[in-house]
Amino acid sequence: MVRDTIMVQSLPVNIRCEDYLFPGLKNYFDSLCPGQHLSFLNPLEMVVAIQSSPPPLPSGASSVVKTPITHTYRRGSQYYFTSKDGSIVQFDSATRHCEAFIRPEIQNEMSTICSLVSGPLIETMKSAGRFYLHAAGLCHNGIGYLISGDGGCGKTTSALNLVRSGFDYVSDDSLLMDARDGTIRVYPWYRDFHLSKDLCRRYGELNCLTAECQSGGDKISVDVSQYLQGSYRHWIDPDVIIFPRIQPIPTSLLSSLSPTDMFTRLMKQIFLASDPDTAERQLETINTLVRQTSGFELLGGRDLLEDPDTLVSLITQLPVRH
Repeated sequence: MVRDTIMVQSLPVNIRCEDYLFPGLKNYFDSLCPGQHLSFLNPLEMVVAIQSSPPPLPSGASSVVKTPITHTYRRGSQYYFTSKDGSIVQFDSATRHCEAFIRPEIQNEMSTICSLVSGPLIETMKSAGRFYLHAAGLCHNGIGYLISGDGGCGKTTSALNLVRSGFDYVSDDSLLMDARDGTIRVYPWYRDFHLSKDLCRRYGELNCLTAECQSGGDKISVDVSQYLQGSYRHWIDPDVIIFPRIQPIPTSLLSSLSPTDMFTRLMKQIFLASDPDTAERQLETINTLVRQTSGFELLGGRDLLEDPDTLVSLITQLPVRH
């Protein structure tokens, strides 16, 4: 077994892992933002082993959330993260100890294994008051922008266009929200952008990465500050939230959203905690974010594809709530 300690958003993760699995898991943990150590975050203890007959899901465990890759269950302080093949991660949120039992059939499927072990990380972040949000985060001239929406709505493409124009960035897809003195601050979950071959081809500065995309799978992690104008930021305080939708129209349109509409849309981009007290804190964080920001729907037309600078012109003219 390999032993190592890795920092993930200020959380020390003490991991013991099968030698064969460690390189892939190390790459996954290294792709996450380490943050700075905070003394009040007790370590997460994680053991990952290959086992032909993982323990079954205990009776009485209630379904919490299901994704295409994993299914989460809960019984008291115990969480269970399962995959279709029967692999399971058992996590005690009270002691911050988890054990992952990986079936040999998926020992080469690191995307599934990483999805399983990310469950305890997300739950531990929730208990520490840092809540996941599916959104890109950027900053320009002191104004923080979030771009939020379902997969395929154009978050990463929009973020690339803005970074190319000199916007600084926190993330292209995944953020953690934290309330500080009544203000919501967001931090990156992943350190780099995750880009497909098609996206790299679209930008001349990134075209050199297409060969790496072909050899490394569907997407690769890219430090875009090495290729584009914008710089990486460790955090931002959001002022504006944009909810994009791609539409078959010639000219893009922006329209203001009510606080209720913003709250409803943001609820679709979080993982609501199953613990009532934690869920209440999570909902209050979303409420605070809505009060802190102005929200807009962006109907993205063909003009955004033809001239990426159009997006900069649109959003830099938006009113900001201070």
